Amino acid sequence: NPQIVYLKELLSSNLFSKDKGKLSAIIGVRIDGCPYVLDLVDTPHLLIAGTTGSGKSITLQALLLSALAKAGDKIRLLLIDPKRVEMQSFREFSNLLCRPLTEIGEIRTALQWAVNEMEERYKTFESLGVRDITEAARKGHKLPYIIIAIDELADLILQDATMETIIARIAQMGRASGLHLLLATQRPSADILTGLIRSNVPSRIALRVQKSTESKIILDEIGAENLLGKGDMLVKLSQDSSPVRVHGALVTEEDFEQVKRHLPKHFSYDDELTQRIDAGA
Repeated sequence: NPQIVYLKELLSSNLFSKDKGKLSAIIGVRIDGCPYVLDLVDTPHLLIAGTTGSGKSITLQALLLSALAKAGDKIRLLLIDPKRVEMQSFREFSNLLCRPLTEIGEIRTALQWAVNEMEERYKTFESLGVRDITEAARKGHKLPYIIIAIDELADLILQDATMETIIARIAQMGRASGLHLLLATQRPSADILTGLIRSNVPSRIALRVQKSTESKIILDEIGAENLLGKGDMLVKLSQDSSPVRVHGALVTEEDFEQVKRHLPKHFSYDDELTQRIDAGA
């Protein structure tokens, strides 16, 4: 008997509200009905892949909304949306560093800005004598976590092959500086999910795919080709030895409105990033 899992019910669950993670997020329920919560700081980058209509974009939205609901005052978002439709519901969120980006030139500019921001943070850590964003906060230098969400990775790499190198650099050095990648694609092929990307983004979510070879590319094992679709997924985080089957939560417009109402009002676009994007345009 199929049952719809609603994100709003999971956000109000005791398990999620009491979770001690620094960047807790929720994507659905396990097969026993228990909410599945992960910490984006421990993950720290995540790849989401599946065929068209499998629930990939909704899974990405659930991750972002739940993270904002739990720690909205600690998070800034950089949203990249070559498909032009999936991220527009976040457009009025106060946590955005800039508007959702759709053009390849402005996306390249934003990712270069992220690399520069990462390097500046490392210089700050060096001057403070600390190793990462958590130790810097203990010394009174609080920096926001930056979540970079890309929906659709394949579009970027096919339009500009240099994107792979920039994304890999952020993945290699982003964790300590508080930059976290959420990469989604409906094309889990070897030319998109290359060894460079996969080695630097070890945590994976596989939704339904067409072939077992695609499941091997995502998870390094078969299984995703047998999923049911509509949010049925296998989650394999970097610390897991085997995948966990999860039923993804359904995200509604009401969820967007409810989370948006509780976000900090003092945030605004980053001036330097906005000026770079406008100059490039």
